[in-house]
Amino acid sequence: MNCLNCDNSLTENNKFCSQCGAKVVSDRLTLKWYLEEFSENFLKVDNKLFKTISALIIKPEYVINGYIKGLRKKYFAPLSFLIVALTLSGLNVFLLKNGYLGDIDYSRFSSNSQDLTSDNLEYLENYMNFTYSYYNVLLFLMIPFLAFISKVVFFNIKSFNFFEHLVIYTYSYSLCSIIGFSLLAFNIIFKFDYFNFSASLLILYIIYHIYALRRVFGLSKTKIAVKTLLFIPVFLVFYFLLVILFSIVFALYILSKGIVNA
Repeated sequence: MNCLNCDNSLTENNKFCSQCGAKVVSDRLTLKWYLEEFSENFLKVDNKLFKTISALIIKPEYVINGYIKGLRKKYFAPLSFLIVALTLSGLNVFLLKNGYLGDIDYSRFSSNSQDLTSDNLEYLENYMNFTYSYYNVLLFLMIPFLAFISKVVFFNIKSFNFFEHLVIYTYSYSLCSIIGFSLLAFNIIFKFDYFNFSASLLILYIIYHIYALRRVFGLSKTKIAVKTLLFIPVFLVFYFLLVILFSIVFALYILSKGIVNA
């Protein structure tokens, strides 16, 4: 008998492959097996996912700097962690679009909501639905966007290249998405206004990133305050340009689909 993973020769008594460490599976897959796998990988308090989340909250530099320096087994790899975040974000969008998070007042996304016409409101609603439909794509693209701005703002920290900034934001942005999803239970139970709930999460995300970046880069309170004040205007400039680009793409989309009259 040979290992199906590395083709190493095995005996009948082997439970694990001595070459690659893979578990030897000889039984048929059953419901019990699925439940055991789920429990082993997601429900145990000491598993990698919970370790990664708790460490990123308490001491983010252990996970981020550790991964950059070669710590690759103790915590979730950044891309694996991102996949978890994207999965939960997809579920979040599903709950939102199907009304489980309450009705959304789309007029509140406009700065002049009192002057909105029915056509403008329909356009805004379609715009938000289009955003939700491609939310995971936008989340994925937001990470290199933030990494680029971070590299510009923290230009004096030469020890981190662009791809290492990418690791920072893959972890931090994924964690924020996971935390946001975990807090949805409060929104479902207490029926908070979704606009206020989203705004509160945004503030929480900003605070976390300030905290995480300070620890990752080893900055003083004064230095991280200066960098934050620099980060905000740089971010807003690039974000404004991206919003314009996204709006153009959306306008071309609705014209091609005939969703609203041009």
